[in-house]
Amino acid sequence: MSRVYDGAKGRARWCVIYLYHCFDTIMLTHELLAQILGVRRTSVTEVANTIEAAGAITCSRRVIKIIDLEAVKALSCECYKTMREQMSVS
Repeated sequence: MSRVYDGAKGRARWCVIYLYHCFDTIMLTHELLAQILGVRRTSVTEVANTIEAAGAITCSRRVIKIIDLEAVKALSCECYKTMREQMSVS
């Protein structure tokens, strides 16, 4: 499994979790997101391009906007569902 794949799943999951707790627009740089996810900035950019090409998000300078929540959920890994279920129980 490549780092880009891992980054894509982590990034999608992070965006969905953030959306449920805040807004559909995330204002941060690819560099900061890379630091949060523990990956290289170039990996975040590659993944952002992939997710954006899928029609799930739009990216501009320092802004990531979720435009298709269901697509983001589909791109996130299976641990998103587990985390969501655990948050519902708490």
